[in-house]
Amino acid sequence: MICWVVFLRKVDIYEPETWKYVIMALSLGMAFSFLTYPLSDINHLMFNFNINGNFLNDLLYCVLGIGAIEELVKIIPLLLLVRFTKTVNEPYDYILYASLSALGFAFMENLIYFEETSLQIIHGRALTAVVSHMFNSSVIAYGMVLNIYRRRRNPVLNFLLFWALASIAHGFYDFWLISDSVKGFQFLTILLLLITMYMWNSFKNNALNHSVFLINKKYSIIRNFGNILFTLSQVLCFSNTLL
Repeated sequence: MICWVVFLRKVDIYEPETWKYVIMALSLGMAFSFLTYPLSDINHLMFNFNINGNFLNDLLYCVLGIGAIEELVKIIPLLLLVRFTKTVNEPYDYILYASLSALGFAFMENLIYFEETSLQIIHGRALTAVVSHMFNSSVIAYGMVLNIYRRRRNPVLNFLLFWALASIAHGFYDFWLISDSVKGFQFLTILLLLITMYMWNSFKNNALNHSVFLINKKYSIIRNFGNILFTLSQVLCFSNTLL
């Protein structure tokens, strides 16, 4: 987790965020992770909606019962920082704080998996699930960036649209991992991970290119960071498939 925090902050080359707000976003992501439990309980108890091995049911459950809930919870810290502080003042800040919140959420989630399973599971989730969580939260954050700096549409409708997209991406990723109806296709999550890494890197680059603090000569540094991270991800993904 520390490596990811340092990396995300290091990418913010134009106006690095203070450690105060970095730690705050991370901590809020951890704290709000517990909100998923009552929301999931409501879903199970009131609507009796759960995974059952049926293809369509499991896909919908992964999108609505898992993705929609977790993406809503993870984006709350960013919304709070936007509303109550002035620290979010450039496009990349939205990606940064959304990713930090997701990182805190994933950290707490991994602790639960660690308690229930083994170090081998943590090895895989340390990259796959964490990156997936950060990407999905960044989808919503990037939607906010587009609306604020380009489109100027209804912010509520814009938020709902990108929340839906993030929920679909989240659910589609989980579906291939946990549904009995698609056993044997778990390898597709590696392909999805590589695609999301590429898109996540594009989000960061585009956000930085529209910074009000833009310094053109530093763009190549960001490109190199993205290439290094993308290569590292492929190596770790490959090692994970061998375990």
